[in-house]
Amino acid sequence: MPRIIPTVEFHTFFAGIAALPEDERARANVQLTINGEGVREERVQVLGYLPDSNEEMFSVLVVEYPDGGVIAARLDDVEDVVFIEEDEGEAQSEALTLDTIAEFPADATVSFSYTTARGSQKSITGLTPAFVRPSETHAGKNILVGFAPQEDGTFVRKTFRTDRITNLVRDAA
Repeated sequence: MPRIIPTVEFHTFFAGIAALPEDERARANVQLTINGEGVREERVQVLGYLPDSNEEMFSVLVVEYPDGGVIAARLDDVEDVVFIEEDEGEAQSEALTLDTIAEFPADATVSFSYTTARGSQKSITGLTPAFVRPSETHAGKNILVGFAPQEDGTFVRKTFRTDRITNLVRDAA
């Protein structure tokens, strides 16, 4: 499902995509408009993101268009960003929504990509979901509560903001 990215989240969003492994980054399609030499509004693949390092520098986004053209643009020249999680017509039989977690068997596990508050990307695997609840610290946000296995065979309680979860799939039974 397409998701509009607010301008204030561009740095975190593009840093998160650039940090993905190459195969996941290839599936993360973005539609955007770049002003400058020309304006193009179509789906692109993010190849890289270089954040600014001081006040005299600026952030650079590198994208590839479907025709193979590559362009680097200042992040200040990027607008109208829409994140498209999967190609149209591409069926994901294992795709889930967080609403379906309550319907899982007690021993079912899930895997997903998670973007931390600092914008880094983590891959979560083997989490046994327990429930989704409203966040106590972030109004309007929800928290996925689950249990992750540790090396010694015990489980530890983990929480994840649902708006930072992507690529949610149920693990093979």
